[in-house]
Amino acid sequence: MKISSDQNSLFNKTLVITRAQKQSTSLLESLKNLGAEVIEYPCIEIEILPGLSEKLRKFGDFKQFTDLIFTSINGVRIFFQTLEQARIKCLMEKTILTIGPKTNTVLKEFGIHGGLIPKQFQAEGILEMLADDLRGRSFLLLRAKNARSILLDTIQKRGGDVLDFPLYESLAPKNLIPLDRLHDGVCFTSVSTVLHYARHTPIRESDVAFVIGNITAQSAQKAGFKKVFVAQEATIESLVETIIKILSVGESLQ
Repeated sequence: MKISSDQNSLFNKTLVITRAQKQSTSLLESLKNLGAEVIEYPCIEIEILPGLSEKLRKFGDFKQFTDLIFTSINGVRIFFQTLEQARIKCLMEKTILTIGPKTNTVLKEFGIHGGLIPKQFQAEGILEMLADDLRGRSFLLLRAKNARSILLDTIQKRGGDVLDFPLYESLAPKNLIPLDRLHDGVCFTSVSTVLHYARHTPIRESDVAFVIGNITAQSAQKAGFKKVFVAQEATIESLVETIIKILSVGESLQ
């Protein structure tokens, strides 16, 4: 359900955002427009893996693959910005699956329309879209290094061929130092942000985590957060609505 809000919904609240700076604009502006003070504490940097252009060139026109899977906006941008424009046309007839609507929107920026979007915006949602018998289909899995193995393992179990092809790595910034400011909540949009945050900043008993996705929520709980609130949908808009619902009702959760 849509949460009604105004410019004072988060007045006098302080939120920490942990996304990479280049990706935090939407969340940052949304929280500030609602009156919140925002602490930028980027916990990840995206590093493109070396030799990517040469490795992609070896795929030629991608005729060996029936399906391509993108699990993040980063993956889409890095893949298509690396790929020569002429070869993008080779993908027009492929089945392309994306993790969610934002990823699909970025796909359209490169001229690829009709990407399939799961009902739940995570790997499990993509698997729900696929048949139980995947024999005869060959998947190119384009994502981050060291991502969860559930897509790879399940596609193989269902008889499909799949190549796990990492495009980038999510690393902790080299200059990340412990966060020592008081706040009303920390926003996490991925497991990587949780892990890097927890490695650098002690988590207090009263700390609150606002997260996108159940997998990220589980990571936050394992890291030591006692109060974890999950957005109803895996979108920035839903995350902001969750923050408003929890923090604008009265007392701070500190």
